[in-house]
Amino acid sequence: MDYNRFKEEVLRELKEKHGDVMEKIRVTLVKKTNGVEYEGVVFRPKGAGGIVVAPVLPLDTAYKAYTRGKADAAVCAEALWKEYEQNKGNRELQQFAGNLDRWDFVKKNVYPILLLAEGNRELLSGLVSVPLLDLAVVFIIRGKISDAGCSSVKITDAMLKEYGATRQELYDAAMANMKNDGYVFENMDDLIGDILKQKGFKDTGMDMLGVKEMYGLSNSSRLYGAAGILDRKLVREFANGRNMYILPSSVHEMIFVLASDRYSVTELNRTVADINELQVAVEERLTDHCYFYDAEKDEIRMEP
Repeated sequence: MDYNRFKEEVLRELKEKHGDVMEKIRVTLVKKTNGVEYEGVVFRPKGAGGIVVAPVLPLDTAYKAYTRGKADAAVCAEALWKEYEQNKGNRELQQFAGNLDRWDFVKKNVYPILLLAEGNRELLSGLVSVPLLDLAVVFIIRGKISDAGCSSVKITDAMLKEYGATRQELYDAAMANMKNDGYVFENMDDLIGDILKQKGFKDTGMDMLGVKEMYGLSNSSRLYGAAGILDRKLVREFANGRNMYILPSSVHEMIFVLASDRYSVTELNRTVADINELQVAVEERLTDHCYFYDAEKDEIRMEP
């Protein structure tokens, strides 16, 4: 059967077996960054008041199992139910959900992240955001969940209104938390060039450009660490009077290289684009071009 028929069959199976304890079992469309989207199953139990936080369970994984002959629709439906049951029993996740409407909790657990502005207009329309060059700074409430790793929720304009907080208060809280998020610069040597060569790109990469010093900036969790460039003091102290090119590795990391006349912006931009194409999931990409840190002006800007 095709995907739409499979989806209907899975929903029918779930409602027949578990509809008596569920207020709703439905399929919803999840829109991620950079135009990536997927459909998933959402469960809402009867009598669940307030905010219910549980993962949207992707249907594409189940459908792949079906098309490969590994499971029929009934087995796929039961696997989705078991996954829901596992998440339902996660007390940390439910505690995190219960705190999402409390500004005192949010203030201590909000962090900035960077997204590409172009291509995310629809997503950004309902979120609290601050423009930065061709990027957007948005804000997430982050919670560490033992079994799930890390759970996060993006802050919307409606949520901020409910908190009774201003955009400036939100920004200040996020920046204060970010400074304690373990941001460091790490020497990456020729890691990116090696990756490209392994993939068969013999005429590109940092080694081909003569880049001998390369540093990655991220946080201790390696999650949304590209936001480290917002900490201008951190960048300024690292640069130590040197002009730098900044290459977006992904939403999780920025790469800094010394500015040099040995390579051009065009060559660096091509390397960024190659890395994105080969190594970075679509929803985790920032731009296909680099930025320039002007040490004298202490500013980050786009290069023509």
